[in-house]
Amino acid sequence: PGGGSPIDLALAARAAAKNPAPAGAEGRAFHFPETIAFHVKRAIEDQAAFDMSASLMHVTEIVRFVDDFISHTAPFTLAKTMNANPDAKPALAAILFACAEALRVASLLASPAMPTKMAHLWRDWNCAPAAGVALVELARYAGDHSLKAGQKIVKGEPLFMRADPAEAPPAEKA
Repeated sequence: PGGGSPIDLALAARAAAKNPAPAGAEGRAFHFPETIAFHVKRAIEDQAAFDMSASLMHVTEIVRFVDDFISHTAPFTLAKTMNANPDAKPALAAILFACAEALRVASLLASPAMPTKMAHLWRDWNCAPAAGVALVELARYAGDHSLKAGQKIVKGEPLFMRADPAEAPPAEKA
C-alpha cells in the first residue's frame, strides 16, 4: 500500500489504459470541502432572498464540479485495476464517496424546487435529512449528517428522463 493519492492512482490507471488525462491536467486539485461550502453558503443566501433561480445555479455548479471530477479521475477505469492493485479499492472508495457526498449536498439545496425527486434520492441513498437541523449543518460536506463509509446506496430509478439526442433542444422547438 501507499500508492499515492486517489487522484494519482486514478490518473495512473487512465494512463495504463491508454486514456491519459489531458496534458497539463496531472497536477489538478479538486477541493471538495471548500468548493461545496462556497456553493452551500451562496445557495442558502439566495434562498433567504427568495431567489430560487440563483440558488439552483449553485446546485448546477456542484453537479458540474462532480462531473468534471469524474471525467478527470475516470473511476471506472480505476475499478478495472482492483485485482492487480491493492491500493485501487480504497482510492476508488474515496473518489466515489467524494462524488456521492457532493451530490447528497446538492440534493438538499435542490429539494425546495424538486421535493419529490430529492425525497426519492434520499430514500434510495438512505440519507433523508434529519428534522430540526439547520440546512447549513445538513449540507456540511463530510459533516455529521454526511454519507458514512459502508452506507448502503441503492441505484433506484432515474431521477430525470434521458434526453433524446435526435430531438431538438426545447428552445429550438417551434
